[in-house]
Amino acid sequence: MVESSRADAALAWNDQALNAARATADPKAEVSLLDDRASIQLGAGRYGAAEATLNQALKQAGQIGDSYSQALILSTLGSMNLFRGRYGTSAANLEQSVALLKKVGEPYVAAPVYINLAEVYQLLGADESAEAALANAQDCARRAGFPIAAELGRLIGAMRNNMPGTERAAVAVGMQKWLDQPEVKELAHSFGPMLRAMLKVYDDPKHATTQPLPEGSKSASTLPGFAAFLRGRTLQQRGDFAGARAEWSKGLASSPGGDLRAGLLGSIAAAWWREGNEEAGTRFMMQAADALERTVDDVHVEELVGSFLGDFRNAYFDILIRMLIREGKTSKAFDYSERARARAFLQLIGNTRLDARHGAAEPLLHEAESLRAQISTWEQQSAGSTSVTLANDLQQARDRYNGLLTRLKVSNPEYAAITRVEPLRLEDIRRELAPGTTLISYFVTTTQVQAWVVDSSHVHYVALPVTAADMDHIACWAERMGNRNGSDARGVQRHNLNCAENGDTEAFRLLFEPLREKISGRRLIIVPHSVLHFVPFAALRDGSIGFLHAKETPAGGRALVLGDPETTSGKLAGARREAERIASALDTTALLDTHATESALHHLDGEVGVIHIAAHGRYDRRNPLFSHLALAPDAENDGRLEVHEILGDLDLTGVNLVVLSACESGLGKGSRGDDVVGLTRAFLYAGAPGVMSTLWDIDDAATAELMESFYARFRAGDSAADSLRNAQLAMLRRHDAHAAPEFWAAFTLTGDPQSRWKTVAANR
Repeated sequence: MVESSRADAALAWNDQALNAARATADPKAEVSLLDDRASIQLGAGRYGAAEATLNQALKQAGQIGDSYSQALILSTLGSMNLFRGRYGTSAANLEQSVALLKKVGEPYVAAPVYINLAEVYQLLGADESAEAALANAQDCARRAGFPIAAELGRLIGAMRNNMPGTERAAVAVGMQKWLDQPEVKELAHSFGPMLRAMLKVYDDPKHATTQPLPEGSKSASTLPGFAAFLRGRTLQQRGDFAGARAEWSKGLASSPGGDLRAGLLGSIAAAWWREGNEEAGTRFMMQAADALERTVDDVHVEELVGSFLGDFRNAYFDILIRMLIREGKTSKAFDYSERARARAFLQLIGNTRLDARHGAAEPLLHEAESLRAQISTWEQQSAGSTSVTLANDLQQARDRYNGLLTRLKVSNPEYAAITRVEPLRLEDIRRELAPGTTLISYFVTTTQVQAWVVDSSHVHYVALPVTAADMDHIACWAERMGNRNGSDARGVQRHNLNCAENGDTEAFRLLFEPLREKISGRRLIIVPHSVLHFVPFAALRDGSIGFLHAKETPAGGRALVLGDPETTSGKLAGARREAERIASALDTTALLDTHATESALHHLDGEVGVIHIAAHGRYDRRNPLFSHLALAPDAENDGRLEVHEILGDLDLTGVNLVVLSACESGLGKGSRGDDVVGLTRAFLYAGAPGVMSTLWDIDDAATAELMESFYARFRAGDSAADSLRNAQLAMLRRHDAHAAPEFWAAFTLTGDPQSRWKTVAANR
């Protein structure tokens, strides 16, 4: 790091040069001098000043139309923000940089910027985007005749895979050979030391703790903090906890943000706990969690929030929550459990809807549109095809498209203006709970399941007696509920699962029975976490589970009912009968066969209050953005209403309730945080405050009966929540095969449950 006095002297010289450039009206020289000034400030650790200088240079370069200088400045900003733990801003800077470099035809410069971008996406847990960035780096390197960068991209990609044994050793040898090349020594003196240090840790972590790490180059700016972390770990292993804390505290001074800062704070916390000082340990672990949240606050793309908060980062919150509970601070533990959940969905519902494509980088937009057209062609070809090659190509194309959608959002300046929506604190929730209503909030850690039972007067914490094996059994039972051999279903192919038959009673005993005496109201709101999102709580042998009344939201306007669409998936007699009877009850005409089109949902014009879809559905476990409802095609749309289309194109303004009477419409892929991507979330984002959907493939005939019972109550004036509850109870009390929970418990209501049907006279 540059000494302060030397930096001040250099900046004084830079001031004189800048004044001279401005006096002679030389904007290109001014941009170059501003870039030099930022380098001096970065070398002195003056990151705020450097950021202001770089933004000034970026603006000046834009005014004179110097796209190449803009790209270089954005690359520097991206690297600086990566070091500061501002991963979201870093990704946006680097995406804008490579877009400009592509525009001016500079693949030689773009290759290392893409490698940097891959590192950012890897830190954010965006695997598809990271893979795409590395592929682009190698492509740019090949086109520019830059074999050194191409080989670096290949080696970093191999290191990302964390291969064991001989393959791992081979990668390490390959990286060492790459570093030893004369061209690399000349070209990469600035980042070579950092790569060598990384290689030591990759090859043999125990040796890296004793090796002095090089300093002196600005690319190694993260090394002092990393070196302090390793030295502290060595001291801790020797039992010198005070010395370890001292080293980690030094590292904090050179680690502005991100994972390294959180890791240093978490290590200090662990050292205090090892010495028996739980209060100090908890204090530092809270700081570690806060450091991670500051990084989250810089991530403005919802998919990245969930992936970033997952994996090892959840451990910070898991440990902190357990320590707070040990200290009797259950209310604070509840607040941190809410903060630990991925906040992407809060981000979605708290902001004006944005179109990821509007304002996105043009090259990315063209790439996404071209890939989507290819996917559409392959989807048509795959209908009825048994080609393994075609199926693999389609799956890989969907993977790439998922990564492209994320990158489109990152490159869109509008996403940087998204307002962060904070989770409610416990006291806020208690004030909002209506009399007679109890909230049960679950939180799953690696060692146990926590539960808070909350009403307007009391808060109870319960550590549930649920082991990891118990959770596996419950999850297996929940999946098995929807796998009935031989029944007429509206969706996916079933799997044979060997689970306990009494999963409903076992789940009730473990998840609910210990809480019963603490429940004071008849109406419950359940807040699941992790795999509990997929548990049908209505099937846990308890009829009192209801939902929270928040406000009256009458379903005004008319109803749109789509049933038994004309598709390649086959006809659904029960869905047709269901749609006709429901349409009659809601004073409308069902759209059936070729009239039950996807296009009908694109032309609502704010006049529809209730949407009911009885059709085939398919949940794509690998690529949930391609989960879809199978509707009829027409000249405008292909009939596959996919999740990414709902998120991007559908406007449900004015709709109060969407009922998806299709298989697995409520399922989604859990991110590495706690967010779930699926049809339910997509319809909520599109504007519907309440969505009724399913957790598994549903029986055609039984579903028609359940829906008729639901709408009879809904049409009579009951809320959506009460209508569903009573319809499910009526099925439970039957004396035939349809009384079994697998025929009715799949339906869940997410969002605002208070939709009530207005009479036609009232509408008029």
